[in-house]
Amino acid sequence: MHSLKYVNVILDSIDYGYPYYVPVGLCLFLTISAVAYSYYGTGVKPNILNNITRGPLLYSNMAIVALQVLMCVVLGTNALFQDLENSLHIPDEFGWRRICLRTAVVLLVLFVCESVPHFGLAIELVGGLLVTPFIFVFPPVFHIRIKQKANGQLDVKDLVIAGNIITLGIIGCLAATIESLIQLSQLSEFAPPCYINVTAAATPEDSNFPFHS
Repeated sequence: MHSLKYVNVILDSIDYGYPYYVPVGLCLFLTISAVAYSYYGTGVKPNILNNITRGPLLYSNMAIVALQVLMCVVLGTNALFQDLENSLHIPDEFGWRRICLRTAVVLLVLFVCESVPHFGLAIELVGGLLVTPFIFVFPPVFHIRIKQKANGQLDVKDLVIAGNIITLGIIGCLAATIESLIQLSQLSEFAPPCYINVTAAATPEDSNFPFHS
């Protein structure tokens, strides 16, 4: 009960207001999708970069995407590194043990990425099936449950906002998962990892350039 009282104080001190990021983000995604469809028609691919011909525009976009991925990797793996270091009783200060552990984890991640055929499609499937619920479905549900236990009642506004976010999340999850499964079912062959056959692994597939695995 004491924990619920503290949660109640925290919830009351936060003014959530209307989540304006939902319609703004929806408008951005719909605008990009509409422009891409109007230009490429039914030939538009799930990754719009695969529709752009090779040239400065494509390579500059690839560089921006690579930079964004690197930043996300740094932020995403930091919690994993700290948890492993705490489990192995590695000191927090800079030292050779932290260097060896983090280097080994990064090399392991690289090995898995290169070993899984068409890793990009696998990531899309995992992202659509698991990441979307963790972003759009579970947070509103947990928020509603915590607020209900803390206050004993719920506001209609909270239910409406949470319901809209959950609905959008479920629709996005289903659409992304189905699209990923369709792409996986259309694969005719799997390229071997680069450490087994460098020549075969380096042969680009024109339909999936530049983001094929």
